[in-house]
Amino acid sequence: MDFVSSALIGGALYDLVSSPIKLTAGYIKAGLENLVHLDDKIANVIAEELSKEEYKKSASKEELTGLIESSKVLQGIITQLNEKPQTVITINAYGSGDAFNGDKIMGDKVMGNK
Repeated sequence: MDFVSSALIGGALYDLVSSPIKLTAGYIKAGLENLVHLDDKIANVIAEELSKEEYKKSASKEELTGLIESSKVLQGIITQLNEKPQTVITINAYGSGDAFNGDKIMGDKVMGNK
């Protein structure tokens, strides 16, 4: 796992692990939804692994990141996630105006307060 993803995921997981809420697949998915898309099976495995006492006792994000990096289970999951194809969206704009707000229209544009 590269440094950036390790730091981001480690920080997010630290917040989840340090919470008094029981770790479930749904809670893990909700906590990581802005970072990575997880299916229920993977989220369940992560929840089971992070429910172990060694993760609960971590005192900092850095310590939890180290535990994650040394866990074969979590590293296997991270490898699988990194191997998934990712969607790349490319937007090409030609000319001027704002296509999202309606400036890219044909014909006369009448503006007024009516």
